[in-house]
Amino acid sequence: METRTYPITDDALALTVQSLDELALRLETEASAFALLQTREGTRLSEARLEQAHAVRQLSGFYLHL
Repeated sequence: METRTYPITDDALALTVQSLDELALRLETEASAFALLQTREGTRLSEARLEQAHAVRQLSGFYLHL
């Protein structure tokens, strides 16, 4: 992987991390709501949202440690 550097302000970085964390929380909330349906489709959607939330949290962690 090539290492690149991009200028990013501390404010922009903080807002990016905050926004990604909020998105992950919303995805987890949706996952919970879908799980309450207790159907195959609800389970599938819940699992998909949890996978998305996990990916978003990893991305948030990446930006947090720049």
